[in-house]
Amino acid sequence: MIISEAVSLILQAGAMAESYGIYVLEMGRPVKIVDLARKMVEVTGARGVRINYVGLRPGEKLHETLSEESEHRAATDHHMIFRLVPKHPPSSDLLEAAEEMAFFALSGDDEKTLELLRRAVPNYPIVESGALPEAP
Repeated sequence: MIISEAVSLILQAGAMAESYGIYVLEMGRPVKIVDLARKMVEVTGARGVRINYVGLRPGEKLHETLSEESEHRAATDHHMIFRLVPKHPPSSDLLEAAEEMAFFALSGDDEKTLELLRRAVPNYPIVESGALPEAP
């Protein structure tokens, strides 16, 4: 996807947004980064280019997941834009829950904030204080 296509899709998703919603773009089939690198070397005609494998760096992932098992992709008016819809919508008002979390976060009550977050997002990973969740 070229930059102008990506920008156009983002603008179209924004124009069709209904109040709260998560929109995802159809990204096409996955491509291995090594295959992309090889193709770039081939297309540019570069000679003597060596691909160096350095491994994953902190925060990097092998696979990107754009939706969860608890969501399904609903079609929109654009064939490359989908709206994520929860299979089981939350029973409580999410905005109210977010405001309550913000109140406790701003008052420094991390435990209460995390408790509310885990209630609102049941699959939120439990991590030690100060640690980052591991990539799936």
